[in-house]
Amino acid sequence: MNAEALLVLALMIFIIGVVLKRGSDIDITVKRSKTLEARLKDELGAKGEGLGQLANSVKGRVPPQMSADLDRIVGMRNPVVHQKDRDNLSDRQEYEQLCDRVEDQLNHLKPANQGLFQLLGCLVYLIMAVIVYAGLANMY
Repeated sequence: MNAEALLVLALMIFIIGVVLKRGSDIDITVKRSKTLEARLKDELGAKGEGLGQLANSVKGRVPPQMSADLDRIVGMRNPVVHQKDRDNLSDRQEYEQLCDRVEDQLNHLKPANQGLFQLLGCLVYLIMAVIVYAGLANMY
């Protein structure tokens, strides 16, 4: 085998590796959905089974664009996951862009309990300040 043939063979193996590494549409759909489901539950306290129910449970607490993106993701995901004859996304690039956008929006939202923890922290600080003040007042 000459050098050109080896180079062509190496290039073909590389391309096949890249394609296989990307994963099938089913693989991408399930992995991205699981990630979004976990983040909606963990970060926003979403309730329900499956991405559609989780998205609906936080609909009033997320920006309208994020809600619309989640609805579109669910609409693209469900046929691939639930229909026997569908193995491919209607538009893989759009699906991945929507998932990326939702994840980016999640990165900028406050977790469900963050406000509660801030409030509790303020109350603890206030109680400690009152105790210290009362202790100082008793000294004089």
